[in-house]
Amino acid sequence: MSSLLESSLRENDYDKIKQIAKSDLHNHGSNGGRLSYLNQYFGKEVQAPSERFVSIEELEWWITKKIGCEFPGKTGYCKRIEAAFVQCHEDGIKVLCMSFTLEEIKYWGNISNFMFIINKIRNKYADDIVFYPEISLKWDCDVEKEMELLETIIDRNWFCSIDICGREDTDRVQNFKELFRKAKQKGFCLRAHVGEFGAWKNIMHVINVLELDEVNHGISICNEKSAMRYCAEQGIWFHVCPGSNIMMGRVKNYKEHPIREMFHEGMKVTINSDDCLIFNQSVTDEYVNLFKAGTLSAYELEQIRKYGLEKGNVL
Repeated sequence: MSSLLESSLRENDYDKIKQIAKSDLHNHGSNGGRLSYLNQYFGKEVQAPSERFVSIEELEWWITKKIGCEFPGKTGYCKRIEAAFVQCHEDGIKVLCMSFTLEEIKYWGNISNFMFIINKIRNKYADDIVFYPEISLKWDCDVEKEMELLETIIDRNWFCSIDICGREDTDRVQNFKELFRKAKQKGFCLRAHVGEFGAWKNIMHVINVLELDEVNHGISICNEKSAMRYCAEQGIWFHVCPGSNIMMGRVKNYKEHPIREMFHEGMKVTINSDDCLIFNQSVTDEYVNLFKAGTLSAYELEQIRKYGLEKGNVL
């Protein structure tokens, strides 16, 4: 017997797919909502980018000019977080890993203020979601300079995982080793953005040095079968964002996305939104796009949906 997701995909029933429990385990919180939500509140007409980005620098410029300038200040930030939780709630997300940066924490003065703001918004708009906050650092972060704040963050036992994002500079991976060791001792899930732009060898290097549990993106792993088998055998999760990969020029289209190959090699993969505010793709959109492109069958997408829900023990 087919699942509700399988039958809904075959019937092209978008509204029903939205209502089905799903996970979003790769979500950059302040960029996690819909532009339409913010436009309506602020009376703006900001449009999502229609052309692919040529670099992370261009992406960051767009965020600064189109998001930071149009939805500024603490009101703008709170509305962006609100938009993210509302989007997840409306999209049937039941397990959510949402990442936040050191800059966001500093903006609110201290970790207590920051936690209060996020918890208040989450409790109002998405209290039914299993919520895993994540602290996300930049690859070029001065870890030694930030260590006191980072240790405070880890000791508060609010964040559940730690991640490294931004332009991949895996030559700096040793700088994070001691921090990740401390985070692991506190029970954090260890993650990193790697292998979206860099080679498969970079993924394996970072996995081994930092003892990663999970990888964000990691699509270049498909260039080496032995690496894929290793990750499958070790149970390392890969949180993939197809729409983001396409808009960043890493993949030509949904049909050619390597998530199919990763899944068929036995790897634990999940489907995620990354930055819905920028790429305009919800998790439901991603499921529909992958199905319509013939990349994954309805049955395969159901298995991936279950993988994600396993993270929150909601199956």
